[in-house]
Amino acid sequence: RGFGGCWLRVKWRAECFLVLRGGVGRVLGGLGLESTPINTKGYESLLGVVDTTCKDSFELFFGLYKYNPNSRNELKKLEESLARIKQELDEMDKNSKL
Repeated sequence: RGFGGCWLRVKWRAECFLVLRGGVGRVLGGLGLESTPINTKGYESLLGVVDTTCKDSFELFFGLYKYNPNSRNELKKLEESLARIKQELDEMDKNSKL
């Protein structure tokens, strides 16, 4: 494997990241998150993701999605991950004594 193969893997991961970032940013944007007087650094980071992704046109996001052959799989993994988190929370809640 030469440098070219490595570059293609880096490019592919970057494209997948952009699709995931755009998807997550738009999901968070749909929640109507707003700045508060007690923002944490993590919350500020999330607001930054929302701000930058929602400034991009949906057409740009769609293009990243459509022309990356792995984007559907990446978004499916994101969806599955959210479902697992919800399931874990539901299980913990069911077994919680609080």
